Amino acid sequence: MAPMPQDQSPPTQSNPPSNKEDVEASRHDEENIAGFLRFLDQTGISVEEAERLYARPPVDIETFVNSDQYMNKAGTVFPAVMDELIRINSGNYVEVVFTGGIGSGKTTGALYTNAYQLYLLSCMANPHEQFGLDPASEILLIFQNKTA
Repeated sequence: MAPMPQDQSPPTQSNPPSNKEDVEASRHDEENIAGFLRFLDQTGISVEEAERLYARPPVDIETFVNSDQYMNKAGTVFPAVMDELIRINSGNYVEVVFTGGIGSGKTTGALYTNAYQLYLLSCMANPHEQFGLDPASEILLIFQNKTA
Protein backbone atom coordinates (compact mmCIF):
# COMPACT_ATOMS: atom_id res chain seq x y z
CA MET A 1 0.00 0.00 0.00
CA ALA A 2 1.42 3.35 -1.06
CA PRO A 3 1.68 6.09 1.56
CA MET A 4 -0.93 8.88 1.37
CA PRO A 5 0.20 12.33 0.34
CA GLN A 6 0.44 14.71 3.29
CA ASP A 7 -2.28 17.08 2.04
CA GLN A 8 -4.98 14.41 1.78
CA SER A 9 -6.92 12.78 4.55
CA PRO A 10 -8.18 9.22 4.29
CA PRO A 11 -11.66 8.87 2.79
CA THR A 12 -14.42 8.46 5.34
CA GLN A 13 -18.10 7.68 5.04
CA SER A 14 -19.00 10.70 7.11
CA ASN A 15 -16.80 13.37 8.58
CA PRO A 16 -16.96 13.66 12.35
CA PRO A 17 -18.14 17.00 13.75
CA SER A 18 -15.28 19.47 13.92
CA ASN A 19 -16.26 21.67 16.84
CA LYS A 20 -18.43 21.75 19.96
CA GLU A 21 -21.40 23.37 18.19
CA ASP A 22 -21.33 20.73 15.46
CA VAL A 23 -21.20 17.94 18.05
CA GLU A 24 -24.17 19.48 19.88
CA ALA A 25 -26.14 19.89 16.63
CA SER A 26 -25.40 16.28 15.71
CA ARG A 27 -26.58 15.10 19.15
CA HIS A 28 -29.76 17.16 18.81
CA ASP A 29 -30.42 15.73 15.33
CA GLU A 30 -30.05 12.18 16.65
CA GLU A 31 -32.28 13.00 19.62
CA ASN A 32 -34.97 14.49 17.37
CA ILE A 33 -34.92 11.53 14.97
CA ALA A 34 -35.22 9.06 17.85
CA GLY A 35 -37.99 11.18 19.40
CA PHE A 36 -39.87 11.31 16.10
CA LEU A 37 -39.65 7.53 15.69
CA ARG A 38 -40.98 7.05 19.25
CA PHE A 39 -43.78 9.53 18.45
CA LEU A 40 -44.76 7.44 15.41
CA ASP A 41 -44.63 4.24 17.46
CA GLN A 42 -46.64 5.64 20.38
CA THR A 43 -49.33 7.28 18.25
CA GLY A 44 -49.56 4.64 15.52
CA ILE A 45 -49.19 7.31 12.82
CA SER A 46 -47.39 6.28 9.63
CA VAL A 47 -44.48 8.29 8.26
CA GLU A 48 -46.63 9.24 5.25
CA GLU A 49 -49.45 10.50 7.47
CA ALA A 50 -47.01 12.43 9.65
CA GLU A 51 -45.53 14.09 6.56
CA ARG A 52 -49.03 15.13 5.53
CA LEU A 53 -50.10 16.40 8.97
CA TYR A 54 -46.94 18.05 10.26
CA ALA A 55 -44.83 20.87 8.85
CA ARG A 56 -41.97 19.67 11.04
CA PRO A 57 -41.64 16.24 12.66
CA PRO A 58 -42.75 16.23 16.29
CA VAL A 59 -40.97 14.30 19.02
CA ASP A 60 -42.57 12.09 21.67
CA ILE A 61 -43.59 13.43 25.08
CA GLU A 62 -40.58 11.91 26.86
CA THR A 63 -38.12 13.66 24.53
CA PHE A 64 -40.15 16.86 24.81
CA VAL A 65 -39.97 16.82 28.62
CA ASN A 66 -36.38 15.64 29.02
CA SER A 67 -34.45 17.20 26.12
CA ASP A 68 -32.51 20.42 26.61
CA GLN A 69 -34.01 21.54 23.27
CA TYR A 70 -37.51 21.60 24.72
CA MET A 71 -38.51 21.62 28.42
CA ASN A 72 -35.12 20.47 29.79
CA LYS A 73 -36.71 18.72 32.77
CA ALA A 74 -34.74 15.45 32.71
CA GLY A 75 -34.85 13.71 36.06
CA THR A 76 -37.70 15.81 37.47
CA VAL A 77 -40.61 13.54 36.51
CA PHE A 78 -41.14 10.29 38.36
CA PRO A 79 -41.07 7.23 36.06
CA ALA A 80 -44.70 6.34 36.89
CA VAL A 81 -45.81 9.87 35.98
CA MET A 82 -43.81 9.70 32.72
CA ASP A 83 -45.49 6.38 31.88
CA GLU A 84 -48.89 8.06 32.31
CA LEU A 85 -47.79 11.07 30.24
CA ILE A 86 -46.82 8.69 27.44
CA ARG A 87 -50.18 6.92 27.67
CA ILE A 88 -52.20 10.15 27.88
CA ASN A 89 -50.39 11.69 24.90
CA SER A 90 -50.65 8.59 22.69
CA GLY A 91 -53.42 10.08 20.59
CA ASN A 92 -56.04 7.77 22.12
CA TYR A 93 -57.61 10.43 24.35
CA VAL A 94 -59.38 13.72 23.71
CA GLU A 95 -60.00 14.54 27.37
CA VAL A 96 -58.29 13.58 30.62
CA VAL A 97 -59.27 14.00 34.26
CA PHE A 98 -56.45 13.75 36.79
CA THR A 99 -57.32 12.49 40.26
CA GLY A 100 -55.17 11.43 43.19
CA GLY A 101 -53.61 12.53 46.42
CA ILE A 102 -51.39 15.51 47.10
CA GLY A 103 -48.05 15.15 45.33
CA SER A 104 -49.21 12.43 42.92
CA GLY A 105 -48.28 14.46 39.82
CA LYS A 106 -51.71 15.76 38.78
CA THR A 107 -50.65 19.35 38.19
CA THR A 108 -47.29 18.37 36.70
CA GLY A 109 -49.00 15.92 34.35
CA ALA A 110 -51.60 18.48 33.32
CA LEU A 111 -49.06 21.27 32.74
CA TYR A 112 -46.63 19.08 30.78
CA THR A 113 -49.45 17.60 28.72
CA ASN A 114 -50.84 21.06 27.95
CA ALA A 115 -47.37 22.30 26.92
CA TYR A 116 -46.84 19.19 24.76
CA GLN A 117 -50.21 19.56 23.03
CA LEU A 118 -49.37 23.19 22.24
CA TYR A 119 -46.04 22.02 20.85
CA LEU A 120 -47.80 19.41 18.66
CA LEU A 121 -50.19 22.09 17.44
CA SER A 122 -47.22 24.30 16.51
CA CYS A 123 -45.73 21.42 14.48
CA MET A 124 -48.89 20.92 12.41
CA ALA A 125 -48.97 22.02 8.78
CA ASN A 126 -52.56 23.26 9.00
CA PRO A 127 -54.20 22.73 12.41
CA HIS A 128 -57.48 24.42 11.45
CA GLU A 129 -57.92 22.09 8.50
CA GLN A 130 -56.86 19.10 10.59
CA PHE A 131 -59.60 19.80 13.14
CA GLY A 132 -62.19 20.90 10.57
CA LEU A 133 -62.23 24.51 11.77
CA ASP A 134 -62.72 27.80 9.98
CA PRO A 135 -59.27 29.32 9.38
CA ALA A 136 -60.27 32.45 11.32
CA SER A 137 -61.48 30.55 14.40
CA GLU A 138 -59.55 30.28 17.65
CA ILE A 139 -57.94 27.11 18.91
CA LEU A 140 -57.98 27.02 22.70
CA LEU A 141 -56.04 24.87 25.15
CA ILE A 142 -57.81 24.82 28.48
CA PHE A 143 -56.41 23.99 31.90
CA GLN A 144 -59.02 23.93 34.66
CA ASN A 145 -58.44 23.35 38.32
CA LYS A 146 -60.97 23.12 41.11
CA THR A 147 -59.54 23.54 44.58
CA ALA A 148 -61.41 22.18 47.55
